[in-house]
Amino acid sequence: MPTIIAFRSVTRGAGASTLAATFAKETAVLKQKVLLVEANLISPSFATNTGVSHSTKNFLNLVNQGNESYKITNFIASPEDVDNKKLAAQLNGMDVLVVPRYQGKLDQIKLENPSQWIEKFMNTLKELPYDYIVIDVPTELDEFTSYPILSASDEVINVVDNTPKSVIEYRNEKVWLKENSLEFKEILVINKHEKDYQGNIYELINDTPYIPIPYDPLRSREEWLLKIGSDLINVKIQILQNHIGVQGVGYQDKSRNKGSLLTLLGLNK
Repeated sequence: MPTIIAFRSVTRGAGASTLAATFAKETAVLKQKVLLVEANLISPSFATNTGVSHSTKNFLNLVNQGNESYKITNFIASPEDVDNKKLAAQLNGMDVLVVPRYQGKLDQIKLENPSQWIEKFMNTLKELPYDYIVIDVPTELDEFTSYPILSASDEVINVVDNTPKSVIEYRNEKVWLKENSLEFKEILVINKHEKDYQGNIYELINDTPYIPIPYDPLRSREEWLLKIGSDLINVKIQILQNHIGVQGVGYQDKSRNKGSLLTLLGLNK
């Protein structure tokens, strides 16, 4: 049974989609069998950011199958299905089930019973022959591909960017989820992290441990080249892989003997 890992953020633009794609790609580098699912029909970005898209094998077509019987593998694209081999090479062998380019608006979705569909979808994923299935989930918790996926995933990566607005919204959402008994286990990642503001972040999130992914000024260049992640992000994502227990990660978590993730990350106060 695959390990299902969901990435989301409380605010748009925090980098959850970028980190989900990077995590999936870097896990495939480790010779793990990986499927990346873009379940974000609100603001899909994978096809635009990478140039990788397929007209028939995609998430939107799968959703529009509705609750009829379907074979999910007919909608999953492998690197061999991508016409542009240069773009396909950056997938590093991972398969994708993503929203096709220029599509993903909600008015294109034809679904009568979303809750029934998503339950069937998640059960189907658990039967697929992958080591890891990485899912990019929309920010909006009331979307049918958001909370049901989060609650059914083995790991949830909540991505917050290095701004007061994003950190405060994360804190407020945690309170709301607890009050409504909707909490799920998660790993907090602060993206575009700057150590100068570390104390301010801890104060706002009540000293909740987090994994920092530093701001990379070269990321914009990689975006223009349609690349997934960047050299710096690829290295830092190993901390997250190691924390989850992905096999073959070169990064050594020496803090586990001390029982402190903060010591590993250099964030202990």
